[in-house]
Amino acid sequence: MKTVLILLALCLVAGAAEAHGELYVSSEVFGGPMIVEIAVFGMADAQEPTVTLDGMNLRMIQGTDGHWYAYVADTNNVRVIDGATGIGGTGLDFGIECGPEFLNYSFDPETIVFTSGKTCDSETSPGFLHVLNGARPAASGGSFDTDHWPFIQTFDFADDAEIHVKYGSLQETMLFDGDLADLATLELDRGSYPINSDVRLIIQDGLLNVDPTNEDTWTFDVDGSGEVYSCIFDDAGKITDTNGTVIKVDPGLIYHYGDALRDAGFGKSGMLETSPPEALYVTDNSLQDSTLLPSIAGSLVTIRETAPNSGTFTNTDRLGAANLRAGADFTIAYGISSETAHIKAAPADPSRILLADLRVSDFDGIAGMPAVISGRISNHQGMTQDFAYVVNVTEKNGSVISLGWLAGSILPGQILKPATTWTPAEPGEYTVTALVWESVDSLVALSPPAEITVIVR
Repeated sequence: MKTVLILLALCLVAGAAEAHGELYVSSEVFGGPMIVEIAVFGMADAQEPTVTLDGMNLRMIQGTDGHWYAYVADTNNVRVIDGATGIGGTGLDFGIECGPEFLNYSFDPETIVFTSGKTCDSETSPGFLHVLNGARPAASGGSFDTDHWPFIQTFDFADDAEIHVKYGSLQETMLFDGDLADLATLELDRGSYPINSDVRLIIQDGLLNVDPTNEDTWTFDVDGSGEVYSCIFDDAGKITDTNGTVIKVDPGLIYHYGDALRDAGFGKSGMLETSPPEALYVTDNSLQDSTLLPSIAGSLVTIRETAPNSGTFTNTDRLGAANLRAGADFTIAYGISSETAHIKAAPADPSRILLADLRVSDFDGIAGMPAVISGRISNHQGMTQDFAYVVNVTEKNGSVISLGWLAGSILPGQILKPATTWTPAEPGEYTVTALVWESVDSLVALSPPAEITVIVR
């Protein structure tokens, strides 16, 4: 049940009163549409603390954990991104825009507020805001309709301006960086790849970290169209409507932020490109189910933030599977950063078979639960080949904790998908390596090994 109480007029006292508790800002450098969380910790039994942003009063709301919170962003950049969101309650929907008269003029006159409520009225119902998904709920006993929470207080920030957040004698200084896009970087996990192997990306870009309370996700169409989507897939890699029902969506009805990002402070970042065409191919992992978008399914790459507010993104899911595979020498670029990689030349060996598509499936990433480790081996020679498919699992220190194998024969032109099971006993980071040998007694490799990383929690 929501809480609706009478709004009380606030008497915000200027001056440097003695501060109790701890002042926190989620980012000392921000830009674009990034939201900054401002919090006062250790004031569970106190009244709303007086916090100012460059002399302007912030409304602080107490969360269910007892701490006090405010969320701030740049007005223009929020308007650009919110205006590009075509379906309410999805993507980067910042909610309903309200003026400083919101909640009976209890905000600074310079403040524009984006609310979770369906309207700007004092009493409302849940609306469409689709950011701040990890914000603490408002504590009961507040002075406003809690369907408005979380709300975002936005201001007109000048590029490269220092912004001072003060709480009593405590102060934090933030920089609104108009050139934050120039700091974005892209890294590959290696410089050369076996053919058909996973290509793992690490992207560092604070601008993609719009929501400081939750892991942001972005999906890029790498066919050269420049289309960029945010939060299009949920935690299970599905597309959901506002009622949580998995749906198939005509991409013509889906907004994308490619053009809007340029107008919202992203500069040259916010775009992932690959070349030449078909050197990299896309495959689904648990971050995305591209079959739900059939007209653009062949070129979608989803990245996830490795932790809330980290600004570090990867295209691997929590089981270590990537959604890009190497088919030929390639170049991949993000913003002004680019990397080139080559395909490892395979030795000329008529007895080799091809090992590919190593993955972990039917596993939720929790210790004590079984995981299925599968691969694909194919015989491209004109003779039957005996083989042993060997899978070992090692800890981060290199210790082998699991070893299993299957033996058999593969006919010319045949494709097999052998699978073994492994049950991790403890949380941690593990490396799964698959090998194809002539037999378990004759350790002659028929194919280069394949390797994936699995995170167990």
